Amino acid sequence: MNVSLLNRLAIMEHHQLKLLVPFIYKCDTRKNVEASLPENFYIHNDYLYTNDQYIFDTNKLIWQPSLYFKNGYGKHIHFSDYLCKKYRIKI
Repeated sequence: MNVSLLNRLAIMEHHQLKLLVPFIYKCDTRKNVEASLPENFYIHNDYLYTNDQYIFDTNKLIWQPSLYFKNGYGKHIHFSDYLCKKYRIKI
């Protein structure tokens, strides 16, 4: 149940943050490989989708383990951890 709550919160928070901070997808299988996400990506259930850009040869990626955003200080913040801490969710 907490996973579906986390997915809904991710959708809401993404809409608030997408024009303020850049989002980054870091590949789990390849170390030190990251891709900047376009502004038009969206989150639905466990996946993030890009309309016109393929990232790592697909436009459907699992968002929870690899989605980050960059804050004003240039630090990469894990989006899932940010949501869990902000809303006090335990998975």
